[in-house]
Amino acid sequence: MKGKACALDLPTDPRVRELPQFIDPLGPPSSPDFVTLHHPANGLAFFSLPAYDLLSKSPLQFGIHHETLLTVGCILAYNKPGFLSTSRERGAPRLEAGLDSDIPVTKYYFHLDRPGTDPLYPICRDFKLWELPHQLPTSWLPRSSPLPEVWHPSWDAQSAYVKNRDKKCRISRWKDSLTTAHLIPRTEEGWVSRICCSSHTVVNLVV
Repeated sequence: MKGKACALDLPTDPRVRELPQFIDPLGPPSSPDFVTLHHPANGLAFFSLPAYDLLSKSPLQFGIHHETLLTVGCILAYNKPGFLSTSRERGAPRLEAGLDSDIPVTKYYFHLDRPGTDPLYPICRDFKLWELPHQLPTSWLPRSSPLPEVWHPSWDAQSAYVKNRDKKCRISRWKDSLTTAHLIPRTEEGWVSRICCSSHTVVNLVV
Protein backbone atom coordinates (compact mmCIF):
# COMPACT_ATOMS: atom_id res chain seq x y z
CA MET A 1 0.00 0.00 0.00
CA LYS A 2 1.40 3.33 -1.00
CA GLY A 3 1.92 5.98 1.64
CA LYS A 4 -0.76 8.61 1.69
CA ALA A 5 0.04 12.19 0.70
CA CYS A 6 0.75 14.49 3.62
CA ALA A 7 -0.28 18.11 3.97
CA LEU A 8 2.44 20.73 3.91
CA ASP A 9 4.21 21.03 7.24
CA LEU A 10 3.37 24.65 7.96
CA PRO A 11 4.96 26.34 10.98
CA THR A 12 2.74 27.82 13.65
CA ASP A 13 4.69 31.08 13.83
CA PRO A 14 2.48 33.60 11.93
CA ARG A 15 5.06 36.38 11.74
CA VAL A 16 5.73 36.53 8.00
CA ARG A 17 4.72 40.18 8.04
CA GLU A 18 2.14 42.34 9.72
CA LEU A 19 -1.43 41.92 8.51
CA PRO A 20 -3.30 45.00 7.28
CA GLN A 21 -6.33 45.98 9.29
CA PHE A 22 -9.85 46.10 7.88
CA ILE A 23 -11.11 49.68 8.08
CA ASP A 24 -14.76 49.15 7.30
CA PRO A 25 -16.69 45.86 7.42
CA LEU A 26 -18.43 46.74 4.16
CA GLY A 27 -15.17 47.48 2.41
CA PRO A 28 -14.79 49.74 -0.65
CA PRO A 29 -17.48 49.85 -3.34
CA SER A 30 -17.47 47.18 -6.03
CA SER A 31 -17.65 49.95 -8.66
CA PRO A 32 -15.39 52.65 -7.22
CA ASP A 33 -14.87 56.18 -8.45
CA PHE A 34 -11.50 56.88 -10.03
CA VAL A 35 -8.97 59.61 -9.26
CA THR A 36 -7.25 60.86 -12.43
CA LEU A 37 -3.86 62.46 -12.99
CA HIS A 38 -3.72 65.05 -15.78
CA HIS A 39 -0.83 66.64 -17.66
CA PRO A 40 -0.80 70.41 -17.13
CA ALA A 41 0.54 71.12 -20.63
CA ASN A 42 -2.42 69.64 -22.51
CA GLY A 43 -4.94 68.80 -19.80
CA LEU A 44 -5.07 65.15 -20.85
CA ALA A 45 -5.42 62.37 -18.29
CA PHE A 46 -2.49 59.97 -18.25
CA PHE A 47 -3.31 57.74 -15.27
CA SER A 48 -6.18 56.81 -12.98
CA LEU A 49 -6.48 54.92 -9.71
CA PRO A 50 -9.58 53.58 -7.93
CA ALA A 51 -10.59 55.43 -4.76
CA TYR A 52 -10.39 52.72 -2.10
CA ASP A 53 -9.22 54.70 0.96
CA LEU A 54 -11.90 55.55 3.48
CA LEU A 55 -12.53 59.29 3.87
CA SER A 56 -15.65 59.20 6.01
CA LYS A 57 -18.21 56.68 7.25
CA SER A 58 -21.19 59.04 7.34
CA PRO A 59 -21.72 59.52 4.52
CA LEU A 60 -19.59 56.62 3.26
CA GLN A 61 -16.96 58.23 1.07
CA PHE A 62 -13.69 56.97 -0.38
CA GLY A 63 -10.63 58.77 -1.71
CA ILE A 64 -6.95 58.04 -2.27
CA HIS A 65 -3.75 58.37 -0.27
CA HIS A 66 -2.06 61.67 -1.17
CA GLU A 67 1.53 60.42 -1.26
CA THR A 68 0.53 57.34 -3.26
CA LEU A 69 -0.93 59.48 -6.03
CA LEU A 70 2.04 61.84 -5.87
CA THR A 71 4.46 58.91 -6.16
CA VAL A 72 2.60 57.64 -9.21
CA GLY A 73 3.09 61.04 -10.85
CA CYS A 74 6.81 61.04 -10.04
CA ILE A 75 7.29 57.53 -11.44
CA LEU A 76 5.44 58.27 -14.67
CA ALA A 77 7.44 61.49 -15.11
CA TYR A 78 10.65 59.43 -15.11
CA ASN A 79 11.35 60.05 -11.40
CA LYS A 80 11.06 63.82 -11.63
CA PRO A 81 9.78 65.29 -8.33
CA GLY A 82 6.61 67.32 -8.47
CA PHE A 83 3.45 68.33 -6.70
CA LEU A 84 -0.30 67.97 -7.12
CA SER A 85 -2.76 70.73 -7.84
CA THR A 86 -6.37 70.96 -8.92
CA SER A 87 -5.36 73.62 -11.48
CA ARG A 88 -3.43 73.46 -14.76
CA GLU A 89 -1.72 76.72 -13.83
CA ARG A 90 1.65 76.16 -12.20
CA GLY A 91 1.28 79.27 -10.06
CA ALA A 92 -2.00 78.11 -8.57
CA PRO A 93 -2.00 76.84 -4.98
CA ARG A 94 -0.60 73.39 -4.40
CA LEU A 95 -2.62 70.66 -2.74
CA GLU A 96 -2.37 71.50 0.95
CA ALA A 97 -3.33 68.09 2.35
CA GLY A 98 -0.63 66.25 4.29
CA LEU A 99 1.23 63.55 2.41
CA ASP A 100 -0.09 60.84 4.71
CA SER A 101 -3.71 61.98 4.42
CA ASP A 102 -6.43 60.80 2.05
CA ILE A 103 -7.70 63.16 -0.62
CA PRO A 104 -11.12 63.20 -2.33
CA VAL A 105 -11.97 62.08 -5.84
CA THR A 106 -11.41 64.89 -8.33
CA LYS A 107 -9.16 65.88 -11.24
CA TYR A 108 -5.51 66.41 -10.20
CA TYR A 109 -2.62 67.87 -12.20
CA PHE A 110 0.99 66.78 -11.69
CA HIS A 111 3.41 69.74 -11.94
CA LEU A 112 7.19 69.37 -11.87
CA ASP A 113 8.97 70.94 -8.91
CA ARG A 114 11.86 72.52 -10.79
CA PRO A 115 10.98 75.94 -12.26
CA GLY A 116 11.75 76.45 -15.92
CA THR A 117 11.43 72.80 -16.90
CA ASP A 118 9.62 71.86 -20.09
CA PRO A 119 5.89 71.99 -19.23
CA LEU A 120 5.32 69.21 -21.77
CA TYR A 121 7.39 66.70 -19.82
CA PRO A 122 7.47 63.12 -21.18
CA ILE A 123 5.43 60.33 -19.64
CA CYS A 124 6.78 56.79 -19.14
CA ARG A 125 4.18 54.61 -20.84
CA ASP A 126 6.13 51.33 -20.71
CA PHE A 127 7.16 49.89 -17.35
CA LYS A 128 10.17 48.20 -18.95
CA LEU A 129 11.62 51.63 -19.73
CA TRP A 130 11.37 52.88 -16.15
CA GLU A 131 14.53 52.97 -14.02
CA LEU A 132 14.72 52.93 -10.25
CA PRO A 133 15.68 56.36 -8.88
CA HIS A 134 19.31 56.67 -7.78
CA GLN A 135 18.10 57.67 -4.33
CA LEU A 136 14.93 56.05 -3.06
CA PRO A 137 12.27 58.40 -1.66
CA THR A 138 12.03 58.39 2.11
CA SER A 139 8.52 56.93 1.99
CA TRP A 140 9.86 53.85 0.15
CA LEU A 141 12.23 52.95 2.97
CA PRO A 142 11.25 50.73 5.92
CA ARG A 143 9.79 52.73 8.81
CA SER A 144 10.51 50.08 11.41
CA SER A 145 12.54 46.93 11.87
CA PRO A 146 10.92 44.12 9.89
CA LEU A 147 9.45 41.18 11.74
CA PRO A 148 11.34 37.87 11.51
CA GLU A 149 10.67 36.28 8.16
CA VAL A 150 9.62 32.68 7.63
CA TRP A 151 10.89 31.14 4.41
CA HIS A 152 10.07 27.74 2.96
CA PRO A 153 12.05 25.55 0.58
CA SER A 154 9.69 26.24 -2.32
CA TRP A 155 7.39 29.06 -3.48
CA ASP A 156 4.43 26.66 -3.42
CA ALA A 157 5.01 26.03 0.28
CA GLN A 158 5.48 29.74 0.96
CA SER A 159 2.24 30.57 -0.88
CA ALA A 160 0.37 27.88 1.02
CA TYR A 161 1.68 29.23 4.31
CA VAL A 162 0.40 32.73 3.52
CA LYS A 163 -3.05 31.38 2.60
CA ASN A 164 -3.13 29.31 5.77
CA ARG A 165 -2.24 32.38 7.82
CA ASP A 166 -4.68 34.84 6.24
CA LYS A 167 -7.66 32.47 5.78
CA LYS A 168 -9.37 35.05 3.55
CA CYS A 169 -8.61 37.81 1.04
CA ARG A 170 -7.18 40.78 2.92
CA ILE A 171 -9.16 43.20 0.71
CA SER A 172 -12.54 41.58 0.05
CA ARG A 173 -12.56 39.11 2.99
CA TRP A 174 -13.63 36.43 0.48
CA LYS A 175 -12.60 32.91 1.43
CA ASP A 176 -12.92 31.05 -1.89
CA SER A 177 -10.44 30.78 -4.77
CA LEU A 178 -7.61 32.52 -2.93
CA THR A 179 -4.53 33.46 -4.94
CA THR A 180 -1.33 34.77 -3.40
CA ALA A 181 -0.59 38.30 -4.63
CA HIS A 182 2.88 39.44 -5.67
CA LEU A 183 4.49 42.87 -5.51
CA ILE A 184 6.14 42.38 -8.91
CA PRO A 185 4.71 39.87 -11.40
CA ARG A 186 6.94 37.06 -12.58
CA THR A 187 6.37 38.34 -16.12
CA GLU A 188 8.49 41.37 -15.23
CA GLU A 189 11.45 39.24 -14.14
CA GLY A 190 13.44 40.51 -17.12
CA TRP A 191 13.03 44.08 -15.91
CA VAL A 192 14.11 43.13 -12.39
CA SER A 193 17.15 41.26 -13.71
CA ARG A 194 18.16 44.28 -15.77
CA ILE A 195 17.82 46.56 -12.75
CA CYS A 196 19.83 44.16 -10.59
CA CYS A 197 22.64 44.22 -13.14
CA SER A 198 22.77 48.02 -13.04
CA SER A 199 24.30 50.21 -10.36
CA HIS A 200 21.34 49.62 -8.04
CA THR A 201 21.36 46.95 -5.39
CA VAL A 202 18.03 45.17 -5.60
CA VAL A 203 17.36 41.79 -4.05
CA ASN A 204 14.30 39.60 -3.61
CA LEU A 205 12.01 41.81 -5.68
CA VAL A 206 10.38 39.01 -7.61
CA VAL A 207 8.33 36.99 -5.14
